[in-house]
Amino acid sequence: MLTNHQPEPSRHIRSLIAKLGLAHDPRSTSWKHNTRRTRVVVIVSEHSSIFREISAILGSLHPLEERVKHLERLCAQCFNGSQLVTGSQGFDPEDYVQLAANHQRGSQLIVPRDQLRELSDGEAPLAQAFIDAYALLMHQREVEHDRNSATLEIHATNQMIMALLGLGKSTTDWQRVTEGILERLFGAAAHVFALDRASETSPVAVWATKVGQTLFLCDLLDHGITIIENGKPLRSVLAAIDRSAGYGMTISTTTIHDFDATTLAILKDCLRIYIAGIAVVKHAQHRQNEDSLASAILSNLDIGVLGVNEDGRIVLANRQAGGLLGHSPSELVGSQSRAVITQFQEYFSLLGSSPTPWLATNALLRKPSGKPQPASVSVRRVETDAGANFRYLITLVDTTRSHLELEEWRWHATHDPLTGLLNRNGLAHELQRLADQPVMVLFLDINRFKTINDLLGHRGGDRVITTVAQRLITGTKPTDIVARVGGDEFVIVGSVSEQFRGLRRVAQRILGSITAQPVEIGDRQLAVSVSVGAALETFHGSIDALLDRADHAMYGAKQEGQNLRIARGDEERFSSDTQLIDPNLFDFLRARDAYQIVAEEAPWIRVADGTVAGIDLSLAWQDPIQETPRDYAIRNHLRDEYNWLLLHHLLRRQAVHGTIGASPLVPNLYFISRIERLCRANYLNPSKLQLVLRSMEFTTDELLDEGREIAARAQRLGINVALRWHSGEGGEVMSLARLRPDQVQIDLGSWTDRTMHAELANGLAAFVSALKTQSAFLHPTGKFLALLKSTRLRELMADALFQP
Repeated sequence: MLTNHQPEPSRHIRSLIAKLGLAHDPRSTSWKHNTRRTRVVVIVSEHSSIFREISAILGSLHPLEERVKHLERLCAQCFNGSQLVTGSQGFDPEDYVQLAANHQRGSQLIVPRDQLRELSDGEAPLAQAFIDAYALLMHQREVEHDRNSATLEIHATNQMIMALLGLGKSTTDWQRVTEGILERLFGAAAHVFALDRASETSPVAVWATKVGQTLFLCDLLDHGITIIENGKPLRSVLAAIDRSAGYGMTISTTTIHDFDATTLAILKDCLRIYIAGIAVVKHAQHRQNEDSLASAILSNLDIGVLGVNEDGRIVLANRQAGGLLGHSPSELVGSQSRAVITQFQEYFSLLGSSPTPWLATNALLRKPSGKPQPASVSVRRVETDAGANFRYLITLVDTTRSHLELEEWRWHATHDPLTGLLNRNGLAHELQRLADQPVMVLFLDINRFKTINDLLGHRGGDRVITTVAQRLITGTKPTDIVARVGGDEFVIVGSVSEQFRGLRRVAQRILGSITAQPVEIGDRQLAVSVSVGAALETFHGSIDALLDRADHAMYGAKQEGQNLRIARGDEERFSSDTQLIDPNLFDFLRARDAYQIVAEEAPWIRVADGTVAGIDLSLAWQDPIQETPRDYAIRNHLRDEYNWLLLHHLLRRQAVHGTIGASPLVPNLYFISRIERLCRANYLNPSKLQLVLRSMEFTTDELLDEGREIAARAQRLGINVALRWHSGEGGEVMSLARLRPDQVQIDLGSWTDRTMHAELANGLAAFVSALKTQSAFLHPTGKFLALLKSTRLRELMADALFQP
């Protein structure tokens, strides 16, 4: 697929095309067949401008809602009657049909069933691009909503506390101030009321009191609820009710609003502060002293509060803040003020240069005992005209419980709960400190563990696992990393020097510590044996590459009845070569969950004598499914992962007679650079390797130029270069002429609309013979294969190959 204008082909190329039965139309970029009326399509990227516009929408700085609407309009123009939706919102599956979907984010592109039509080859990826872009914008909307909710929560708490600190002695004033704050924050009508006087407030307050519970509804009419306020029906309501205190709050609008559990939680926090303010007001009505009033305000809050003046001294502190900081309120205001406030100096500096008057974070506060105190810290800059005698208001919330839960979750995420050893995630984390360092790797597997489980039950099996784990801990150094990476598999990784030659001795000592004593299971004593694979490696970021040699050695020892096998150790030079597997490679495997990828071999047969000339190596799912790994990689933009996996299997392939062909997915210059390094390091034998390029992947002149450089660099290494030609169209002829491969592979399976007659066979033969390249045919029919074996064609293509 060539998007740029192609030059008029030379006389030499035109003569070769004529032998194939093709003719060039100078008014177009297509080639027409002389003997048939059908048009041989050279796909022109007619949708490229739409793809660019989709990319522009994603990268635009316009508001998110404008970008979503722009994308929806563009999609409707491309696919008549189509809609972009999330989940099953607002459409009947019996009336609509899905064109494309992003299952990860639950988004769909749908069209009315009566307008459904089959998508062309160009429209299918376009539809997928639309839905992937829409899913990304919906994800950004969720993130923005969460960020706005967090901002709203901080604003609500700070404004309520600030209003509370400046509160007078009237509950009416407090109600009015609170309603004003809520209306500014939520942009909707707010009502604060006592439950026993709801009828004096508003219809929505009466309804919320009757319901008697905290809730949110985004569309009352859909729930069959009609509440008329100021002559208009309400559509969305937030209601927070505290029956024990006897107060409630509502936020209501006459339009549909996206209220959710987060905004409801914010309203509940505001109600809690409002109730505390009511208690303060009632207290203030009996106590005229302003100091007592402030003390009552602060004491009724379960949030720590500090007021800090311009000089950095604490002038206001409540009991809860004292408990979190390990001092009494009087100590915070007095002698300990300077010592405590140093923990917050960084926040003051940030606020001093920031246009935003507040910030919030999670922190570990320091107590005099040295014990850390987890807390959520919010710091607000108070303007000088606010009438307060402090410059900064600090609120502290105890997060000890959530912090401990988080630490427990982190422990379980990195440790095996049965043995307490590291799991695979923990191993990956610990290995970071050994990056680019020489290490010894031991891979251990308990022999006949399934039999132990069958005979002694899972309780007995668990006893064996925990005993082996304890012996591994006692038999290794404190600096060694010990992990359980499977049911009965363990890994030991230890740092060593490059001159280390004691791998066998260390492995035998650890092996002896496990097997020296039997394992006691109830009144039984069970002799346990293990198989160990060991290797000296250098860790470069991939766990799978680090464990690979030791893992294979362990299985080799198990199959041969040995206890220990050294894959690379005392008798070999220590290797610090860069590992050949990319760390992101195995994400490609995990993307298909249980499916594993294997390498398949397809032989190339010589037409002349029927002998095998070499093989083609390709990737396939171990459990066959309709979508090939190559198609899956194209759809999910996993080119590099696919190529690394292909290279991984190529490196592990045993020597075969002839060449091994590998077809990477749209290879780039970085790929051929890696091939060059592998050849120089003698990991690959260039004379045994064939690089198969696909003409249909060179969709632009830029890609074709890059392909020409890749082919030239491969040929300079001695690697055979083949070009797989799918249809024989003009664009592919051009790529064949510019790349100059050593072999042209013609895939006859896609030529379903052509009759395999002698003239076509002769034209192909003359074409490849003129280019002085070896010819190879994929999927030839029996009739075409018979033509290839004819005397005339064997003269033109003496070394022709075919693949059934």
